[in-house]
Amino acid sequence: MKCASIPKEICSSSSMCVPDCDWLDCSARFDDQKSFQSVFGLCVPYNLSQIVAYLMCETHSVYKKAQEKLPSIVRCPNRSDPATSFSPQTIYLLIGIGIVIALTLFASIFYRFMMKKNKIPPFRPPDCCPSFLFPRPDYNTAFLEGENERAGGDFYLPPPERPTLDRY
Repeated sequence: MKCASIPKEICSSSSMCVPDCDWLDCSARFDDQKSFQSVFGLCVPYNLSQIVAYLMCETHSVYKKAQEKLPSIVRCPNRSDPATSFSPQTIYLLIGIGIVIALTLFASIFYRFMMKKNKIPPFRPPDCCPSFLFPRPDYNTAFLEGENERAGGDFYLPPPERPTLDRY
């Protein structure tokens, strides 16, 4: 265990934190004392639980004789908790996903703006893109709108009838 070999001056110092170690201080109060006194301490791994810390302090013979016992782990203030910190690969992945989303939204806004301005799409979006982001033009409606404008008003051109065999 690498933490056990680190001296107290380095392990318990808040300015010189050891990356994977914390300081375990086993304090106790005896019958004739008013305050807690440090019986002994040692450098321990940073993920040591309070139960294991208590059991480690109980191994000391003087600590066992104390009336009140107070094992405490002095955590390094400069170290982030590994359970809440992200690895660089995760951060790069999140940045990449964010860039893809931002570019997709920008392309959607550009697509809608050009559709509104020119009445034709500026590019053909892939079929996997949802229609609420990239609305496809209805070519039948666009054709009828063009005919309506050329005819000069409220003109509706119904779709042509299909010939049936009954007429012949």
